[in-house]
Amino acid sequence: MPVEAIIFLFFILVLAPVVAVLAYCGIRGTCGQSDEEESKGSQKQ
Repeated sequence: MPVEAIIFLFFILVLAPVVAVLAYCGIRGTCGQSDEEESKGSQKQ
């Protein structure tokens, strides 16, 4: 396996969870807040 392929796979494995979390927080707009807080505030907003 060439070094480039190993580095490429490594970046995918590292960035995939980060991108998934950022996308999840961005869609819900509740990054850094607990689910309990969101369930209470969702009715007002």
